[in-house]
Amino acid sequence: MRARDYTSKLMILVIMVLAYFITAASVLLLVHADVIERTPFTPDIADNTTDTETIAPFILTNDALTAAIAYVEKNLRKPNGHINTYQALHLEQNITQFNDTNSEAISYWLLIAAQQGDRAAFDSGLSFIETYMMHPEGDYLMWRLDSEDNAIDEGRNMAPDADLRALHALYIAKDRWSDPRYDTMIDRIAGGLERVALSDGNILIAYGGMGGETPWRGDVAYLAYSDFQVFDRLANTRGGRWIMVTSTMRNITLDAQIWNGLYNTEYRPGGYLTDGTKGTYGNGIDGGKYSINSLWIMVRFAESGDPTLMESARKSLAFYEAQYTKDNRVYDAYLSSGEPATSSESPWNYALIARAASALGEKSFSQIMERRMLNFQEKNPRLLHYGAFLEGAKGDERIGQFTMQESILTMQQIEGRAQRID
Repeated sequence: MRARDYTSKLMILVIMVLAYFITAASVLLLVHADVIERTPFTPDIADNTTDTETIAPFILTNDALTAAIAYVEKNLRKPNGHINTYQALHLEQNITQFNDTNSEAISYWLLIAAQQGDRAAFDSGLSFIETYMMHPEGDYLMWRLDSEDNAIDEGRNMAPDADLRALHALYIAKDRWSDPRYDTMIDRIAGGLERVALSDGNILIAYGGMGGETPWRGDVAYLAYSDFQVFDRLANTRGGRWIMVTSTMRNITLDAQIWNGLYNTEYRPGGYLTDGTKGTYGNGIDGGKYSINSLWIMVRFAESGDPTLMESARKSLAFYEAQYTKDNRVYDAYLSSGEPATSSESPWNYALIARAASALGEKSFSQIMERRMLNFQEKNPRLLHYGAFLEGAKGDERIGQFTMQESILTMQQIEGRAQRID
């Protein structure tokens, strides 16, 4: 009798264990098949709070950073150093020129590699620039290359934010590894900026190029392009003109800040330092709204090391902190009134705010923004897109080099890997 009771209990236990494993396996299959939707990580914080002590530990920044860099290397970067601008995630998805690359993409990669201390990756990226991207007469980074690494038509022009970012990376590499090759490239790129991007009034112009052997440039400055650490380094090493560029761009950009801390992002020169009149400010690059370029200016100021610029960045950061306190989120764009101009959020949005907050020593708010950024990252190592930051509307999701690399730079900043060069 006791033997039968024991056998019955054992069978019940075995059945319970089998039922548990069958249920768990079924749920996993349904998740992988997208029948059941995975719930993204949401920080366990009450509405309208900025207390990071209430956030449960989820993932170490270094783990997320390592996974993101590995994803770029495996899925966006080709063996020769070409970095695709986008990765399509759906059949029949139409993403224009997603297998092209641009100077933005490779300059981001140089900066990431330099800050990681990965000399092999840095030198590989630099070789790609030397081989495919340097304009033969202008000595600047050509803006866009096609999938076969050819620069065509307007792709041969310059977008100087990338040249400044490449210089930032080269200065880090020079200070780390003291290779004369880096000095040569610094001289070439700085010379290209002087030749093409600087106006007679010492303003950094947003675009330009070479017409044969003659340089030309546009008539508008995108204020988010300025890197004040690079300006200071160039002023210290090349002197003269860069001292004036630093002063001019500093004053113009400070005056671009509006009442609530946001920044106008375009400036058309009008004799700013010659006859006392100011040029014209605008915001057309962000469609009349205050979005990514205003955020970029805040980050540039926060990282500048200049007390006046950093104070301006604090005013801008206070705007975003107030919006988060009010709405428990920060939207991608705002109107000059301070009202949201969209209902969307993006990883790059939170990445830039987190980086500015970290640079300004606002650790608590930086951590909150970083965790909001990490909501967009795939964290399951068993899934195909582990480490990637997805963006885009449902059904049209894609992975872009810009969002990936901006997020990586933010994690490097928070991990203490960002290096000053001034």
